[in-house]
Amino acid sequence: MRVAYVCCDPGVPVFGCKGCSVHVQEVLHELLRRKAEVTLFAARVDNPKLQSLERVQVHRIEMRKHRSSASWGTDSELANAKLMQCLVETGPYDLVYERYSLYAWAAMEYAQAQQIPGVLEVNAPLIDEQARYRALADTDQ
Repeated sequence: MRVAYVCCDPGVPVFGCKGCSVHVQEVLHELLRRKAEVTLFAARVDNPKLQSLERVQVHRIEMRKHRSSASWGTDSELANAKLMQCLVETGPYDLVYERYSLYAWAAMEYAQAQQIPGVLEVNAPLIDEQARYRALADTDQ
C-alpha cells in the first residue's frame, strides 16, 4: 500500500522533538510497521530524518507563515497548487493521510479526485484559535 502523509503546518517540525512532531513520527512508524510505502510531504523538515524512518521518502512543501491576513489567499493558492502537482507526479497512492492545518486543502482534494480514501487528522479547533489569537482572513462574519 502506498501512503501519502501530508503535514502542511509550518509550526510542526516533523523530525523534531515537540509533541506534535513525535505524534507525526509515531503515525509514520505505525504505517511502516504495517508494511506501507510512505511518502511524507511536510512544510518543516529542518531536522535530520530519524534512522527509524529512513524508508520514508520526504518532499518538502513550501507553506509560508502568512505575512498578513490579506496574503493568505495568494500564498495558499500557490502552495496548494505545488502540493497537488507533487502528489500527482509522485503518485498514485492508495491512501492520503493529512494532519490538518489551516489554508491547506490539496491533499484531500487529491484523494477525492483519485477516488481513494483520505484521512484528515484534526488535533485542535484551528479556525477558532486563529480567529481568537491572530487574524482570520476571508470570514463571512
